[in-house]
Amino acid sequence: MADLLDVTEAEVAHFKQKLISHCKKKFTSYNDSDAEAAIYWVAEDYHSGRGSVLNALRKTSKYKPNPGQYSVDSVSKLARQMYDELLSNENTWSLINEDHIPSP
Repeated sequence: MADLLDVTEAEVAHFKQKLISHCKKKFTSYNDSDAEAAIYWVAEDYHSGRGSVLNALRKTSKYKPNPGQYSVDSVSKLARQMYDELLSNENTWSLINEDHIPSP
């Protein structure tokens, strides 16, 4: 992960685990592939560039959009619902805001 600057694999894993845990609590029909897609698109839409945890999460995601997929609208209904839920969750925004604050 050298090209991701100061972001550690542990930071990325911790951030991702928080998002996955929230999806698991909210969706009885939870599955890994839809959660991966939802998390990828949150990271894609809200990362603050190189060196951010969200950017690292996006780059290391198991989900890879197909050519021509430019937004969360291109994924399954469940993945879109998870995406919307993550963005409506105050804890997700706390994580995103923490990610946007530069380290001292």
